[in-house]
Amino acid sequence: MIHPHCEYWYFPYDTLVLFEADPIITLIDGDLVSIRTAIGFDTLCDFGAAPGDHWLITLEYGSNGWSNVMITDTGRTVIDGVELRYVAAGTAIVGWPAIP
Repeated sequence: MIHPHCEYWYFPYDTLVLFEADPIITLIDGDLVSIRTAIGFDTLCDFGAAPGDHWLITLEYGSNGWSNVMITDTGRTVIDGVELRYVAAGTAIVGWPAIP
């Protein structure tokens, strides 16, 4: 569970803005990381995805956004002696080509 917190300076009115959101709840099942929305769990990241795979970005209340995640590359890397998998992703506006 992640507790989102945002703090930023709003320059036009010279004001500090603090934003506290509801906790973000995630679920991990094998290679799939899902995020809880108002209508259930949906894909946040799929580490088993292959280049060309894609999914729509789900908004907080369960509706689909206007863009999606498009996997452009996958691989493995070693950091401090630990081998890790990665997925490289770009975004695409639905109906438009991917932007890596």
